[in-house]
Amino acid sequence: MGLEQSPFVKVLPDRKAERILKQMGRSSDERMTGRTAIEVCQRASGKVTVQGSIAEFGYKLSHWIGGDPVRQW
Repeated sequence: MGLEQSPFVKVLPDRKAERILKQMGRSSDERMTGRTAIEVCQRASGKVTVQGSIAEFGYKLSHWIGGDPVRQW
């Protein structure tokens, strides 16, 4: 099941994220990572960002609330 299919998660639509990036003075096709994603989430009145990374021997997922890391797996 993808996040978009979850009844508990609302994924920010691409067009809304693009509008917010433009309001921030950023390119709408800019790669959204780290602090940029957190700022977009806050401007969209979101509560959590989900960010992932691929490590040499597996993966790590983390979610953020209010710009601070909450939990990492």
